[in-house]
Amino acid sequence: MNTTSRIQRKWVVWLGAAFTVLVIGLVLLPRLRNLGSTQMAAEEGSPTLQVEETSVPTQLPTMILTAVPTATLEPTLKPTSSSPMAPCFVDQDSYGCLVARAENIVGFDAKEFPATPKGFYWVYANNRAGDIFISYDAISGVGELNLTQGIVDATPILEALPEDAIQEVMVGEYPGQYIAGFYGVVVDDSPDDDTWIDGWGKYRLRWTEDDHWYEIELIYPAAFQYTDNDQEYLINLALELVNKPDLEEGLRAEYLPTMKEVSQMAAFDLYAPKTLPEDFQFSHGSYDETLSQMTLEYRYLDNEIGVIKIEEIPLDKADLNPLPLELVAYGEDVEVGDYLGWYYSPDEFSYFLTWETEELRILIRVQLSELWHEGGFIKGELLEIAQSLVAIP
Repeated sequence: MNTTSRIQRKWVVWLGAAFTVLVIGLVLLPRLRNLGSTQMAAEEGSPTLQVEETSVPTQLPTMILTAVPTATLEPTLKPTSSSPMAPCFVDQDSYGCLVARAENIVGFDAKEFPATPKGFYWVYANNRAGDIFISYDAISGVGELNLTQGIVDATPILEALPEDAIQEVMVGEYPGQYIAGFYGVVVDDSPDDDTWIDGWGKYRLRWTEDDHWYEIELIYPAAFQYTDNDQEYLINLALELVNKPDLEEGLRAEYLPTMKEVSQMAAFDLYAPKTLPEDFQFSHGSYDETLSQMTLEYRYLDNEIGVIKIEEIPLDKADLNPLPLELVAYGEDVEVGDYLGWYYSPDEFSYFLTWETEELRILIRVQLSELWHEGGFIKGELLEIAQSLVAIP
């Protein structure tokens, strides 16, 4: 390598170094100026820039942010009205939703009543080890109606009954069995000895259609007295069963479970008590369209203890529903606020109080068992209920 080449190479190195120094200077010069300004400001007594130390983030309590299991999340897409589970997107505790869930689990479409049977209201639906169980309670407070169904090849959950209690019948074109009676405890026997009590108390109809079995069970029908022939009544119910009934029943005059429905049904202003004996609560209203009479029914938590009924009827219709004769004949004059009324109690379990306003005749009936106040109910309690009546909005 000659001298000229070495000199050229040195120049290249020096130029590269100079360029690097220039770049570094350009980058550092502003910072050095700022540093100088800060130092000068400090010397002149100017406030210096305070830099806070980075703190460790505070941990949030675990109850504020908790993992939500994906199984509890609601779907974000609503199904079409034709979806079997569509009722569940309206009310997950509704009749339609619970029946749809049971059908989805057992794998078949249930047969159902086309509408709630007269005298009853729906209370529950579920699947039980391969079958579907739909239950209704009597509006009167005592009595049940149950519909159970399953697949023949599966083990049916049906109570074994005495052969001599079974009566062969026809359910349309299908053979069936009618059974009247139940297993119960006879007082004279051991408490653990279930004895067949024949002919009353519980009535059952069983039959099969194709590969499905069905049972309709009626308990204590005398409590609501909608039929004189329990066998015929059950068969007629069976013949009415349908798949996929119309669930939009609308208001039922005989059973209005909310005050909102009560107000919608009545054609006049109604009144409800603000004061009730302890553990009594609103059960339902019922409207007699012929009489234009609304009855509000309040029951003790245990139906067997007592019921309070408040009957309200326009004065121009009152003659269509006369007062109890004993109340008219033996009633004691009492004051209900600004109105004169009659009070009567024929025994320690029954009580009546009635009065008239400018527009309505109001009658309160109280029927109690010996479990309430040991059978006693004081007149003052009934008057307190009456004087607490306020208009239903």
